[in-house]
Amino acid sequence: MDDNHASSSKAALSKLTPRVRGLLVFLVLLGTAAVVWLCWREPRFHGQSASYWLDHTASETDVQAAVTAFKAMGKSGTMFLVETITAKRSQSGSSLLDKLAESRLPMPESLRAALVTQPPPAGRWSNALRILGSLGQEAEVALPRLMKEYNAMVNAGQVMPDWDVIMALEAVGDAKAKYIPDFIRALQSNWEPTALDAALLLGSIGPKAKVAVPELLEQMPAGSWQFSNVVAEALWKIDRQTNLVLGVFTNELLTVRDKEVPLRSLREMRLTGNPAAPLVLQQFTNTDERVRTAAARTLSEIAPDLYHSTLAEVNQNPTASVERLTQAIRGNALERSKALEVIAMYGPDAKPALPALIEILLLAPPRGSIPSTSWENAVEAVAEIGPDARSAVPALLALLPAKRIYFSPVEICRALGNIGPGANSAVPTLKQYLRSSSPWDRIVAGTALARIAPEEKASLAPVLKDLTNCTYRGGNLGKDPRFCWTAKVALWRLGLEKEPPIAEMMPPLESWSVLVAIPLLGDIGPPAKAALPYLQKILESDTDVHLRRKAAIAIKKIDPQLADKLQLPGLLALP
Repeated sequence: MDDNHASSSKAALSKLTPRVRGLLVFLVLLGTAAVVWLCWREPRFHGQSASYWLDHTASETDVQAAVTAFKAMGKSGTMFLVETITAKRSQSGSSLLDKLAESRLPMPESLRAALVTQPPPAGRWSNALRILGSLGQEAEVALPRLMKEYNAMVNAGQVMPDWDVIMALEAVGDAKAKYIPDFIRALQSNWEPTALDAALLLGSIGPKAKVAVPELLEQMPAGSWQFSNVVAEALWKIDRQTNLVLGVFTNELLTVRDKEVPLRSLREMRLTGNPAAPLVLQQFTNTDERVRTAAARTLSEIAPDLYHSTLAEVNQNPTASVERLTQAIRGNALERSKALEVIAMYGPDAKPALPALIEILLLAPPRGSIPSTSWENAVEAVAEIGPDARSAVPALLALLPAKRIYFSPVEICRALGNIGPGANSAVPTLKQYLRSSSPWDRIVAGTALARIAPEEKASLAPVLKDLTNCTYRGGNLGKDPRFCWTAKVALWRLGLEKEPPIAEMMPPLESWSVLVAIPLLGDIGPPAKAALPYLQKILESDTDVHLRRKAAIAIKKIDPQLADKLQLPGLLALP
């Protein structure tokens, strides 16, 4: 307020009776108390409010942290989530505060601003449902509200169901058994998506939903194969109708294109699904890697002995496998591409393929063009062959000065470094790179020289130490792992760091920096044993197959015995 406004307010206030002035003071104090109450009435965890945890869910790691927080808050946290999805929190109180803020009552401007109701951040409703879905049976208190949302969708004949609601209800499990009549009514819907969701939710209740079995059986001949699959899954979870369910899943394996769905369904049957093992085994030769992975995981559950014997057979003759891949590298474009995707899995055992790999390097795209994935895969394979790949050094050196669009010499220099002293002819070129103004050139040259010519330690140390402090462009996001991790590992190799930075190099799986960490961990070798659980988690995840292959390579270099126990490379080495 300006001085004139303040003076006029004081003059107006002085004309009021003491009783009215007291009432106004009371209202202001009430507003202040209301603001404080709204800020602090939320449940808290580690000093942060429920709103904070709900609104900080940008990554999967953040979501898991939020789930942990709401579990710790207990019922009060769950009720906060319920209030959020109700979207009617404190409307009357907020309305009163807004009116108080809009009034001409004299008050500090900071208080007036605080009284204005702020709209909730976008996506909060969806976040609340996601977290409820992760709470499982601890979210039982939210059931009445969730069922209200669910029945509203069913009654409205909603074309696309809200999956957050469905998933939250599914996670609650058999706690929702008292709502079985609602789900049976939805199962009888003429709209298949509604009936499908109902079958899914009945199945998630388990044996307590046995009263729904006759209706589920009646639905079996109807609808699409996807609908039949969900109904069959429900019948398995509720009533263990083994023969009927096996018949549905095995028929799907024979007839439908999307093999992953019946494979996942069979996996849930565990050893009871053993009769389907021969059909599952057939999918080990499927050209789609995702189907092969799904088949492997299913076979490991329904027929573990057959699974392990099959992997042992795949792994037993690496020489023959490398020979087949070498022939494929010299075959047509499709065969070459697929073979180059997996040849690095054999590490030093891939040495017989080196002449074919050098041919690929010599056929690299011309300067100024975008490099092909096959060419990059060939460089990676040379890097994994290691010291025995010294005959590839001239081809690698010929590539090194060729600046290509979207390409830096990282993998080429890594290959030279992995070859070690056998790549000594690269030292003059690498020293030129070390004097470059580009941090990229300096880091790749410095790390390669640390392995090829460790006697150059005195000149390498200042460059590498400087690169450990290299930040992202702009400097606002802290140190760049592409430089600091790589430089620290090189300094460790030179004996200038006591330990490699293993603890730093295990970022969340959804972070891009995992692509930097995995090869570095593998190149460190046995001293990186602390990272084995992290790498095994990647290996067993549903992440991109290229990432899982890199993790398998790293595990083999760090702990060959664990790699044998995990039966690596197994299906990951199949093109």
